[in-house]
Amino acid sequence: MRELVWEQALGSKTRLTSALYHYRIDDYYRNWDYAYDGDGNWIGYKGLYGKQSSKGMEIEIEHLWDSGVRLRSSYARQDTRDENGQTPVNTPRHIAKLNLSAPLAGELLRAGLAVRYLGRRLDQQRDYQSSALLADLTLTSKWNNWSGSLSVRNIGNTRYHEVSGALINDRGIYPADRRNIWLQLGYEFK
Repeated sequence: MRELVWEQALGSKTRLTSALYHYRIDDYYRNWDYAYDGDGNWIGYKGLYGKQSSKGMEIEIEHLWDSGVRLRSSYARQDTRDENGQTPVNTPRHIAKLNLSAPLAGELLRAGLAVRYLGRRLDQQRDYQSSALLADLTLTSKWNNWSGSLSVRNIGNTRYHEVSGALINDRGIYPADRRNIWLQLGYEFK
């Protein structure tokens, strides 16, 4: 793997980070296939392995205001190919994220909005699954050793498919979660 990273402070409250990368993976798990014995009888599944090479760039900017409001935005573009020069399953070319969070009630409660774009991806049949634009809202809090968060994920109730390398069906796709609510509680032992 080769990576070139540049990080630059733009004043005392803003940071810009960019990266160029190229990596190669040998013997990566690509998929499962049916396995047969010498007589053509099905005997189970076998793993398929291959090589993968990816070139890409990422850029991120983060800013913190005196009020405690934080903005972070990033974009990544990559070109990934397998040993046959084809784009592998579930490798989007474009991914973008935007996170905005602000304190409510001092440091006791924080609200956050996350928006992410996931570019189109190939499924197992070499057809593109649609890109998706998703948004989440989250409230977080910390007190003493406790932490908690309440999130509404996929607030727009966007319909899209996740792509998997597993043989879950002939396309390797399944419906992604629609709008849902998550509650997380944590305790840190000190």
